[in-house]
Amino acid sequence: TTGDDDVIIAILDTGVSEHVEFNGRLLEGYDFINNDTDAYDDNGHGTACAGIAAAKGNNSEGIAGVCWDCLIMPIKVLSFDGYGQDTEIADGVQWSADNGANVISMSLGGNPGFRFFGQSTDESENAVQDALDAGIFVIAAAGNDGGPDDDGDVESPGSIPGVICVGGHDRFGEIWEGSSMGDN
Repeated sequence: TTGDDDVIIAILDTGVSEHVEFNGRLLEGYDFINNDTDAYDDNGHGTACAGIAAAKGNNSEGIAGVCWDCLIMPIKVLSFDGYGQDTEIADGVQWSADNGANVISMSLGGNPGFRFFGQSTDESENAVQDALDAGIFVIAAAGNDGGPDDDGDVESPGSIPGVICVGGHDRFGEIWEGSSMGDN
């Protein structure tokens, strides 16, 4: 399947910039870093993640995303340098759920708590759990702590039961040595 324009994918990241791959499918989102509705990506990571999820296929441009007929809701919860606060992520999850997201995708994480954001709070984990309880698919990164000097535990929110956790692999299909994949 190429997806459906009834499906809204919220990309919680550094924002999502306008791109030919998203023509007519980029919804208004929210920027929790600057507290406005301009979720412009000043880093590039969020736009890349949105492309993997939903870049238009068969258009002779760039790449084809997994579900190129779905709509994209940009939610900026990380600043230009990839940092943010746990509460901003929790607010982004809640805002996405309240505004019709069917899927919440977060290529972020931290151990303990969300990536680069300090301690996980009841508020952030509750927001993710509330989204799951509402029937929203929540997808999160496993983390990049699988190297020989790291514990390799899957990071939150990827470690929350019910969240679809995604790790990395190399071009040969082997688990990437830096990908988190611990016991949790």
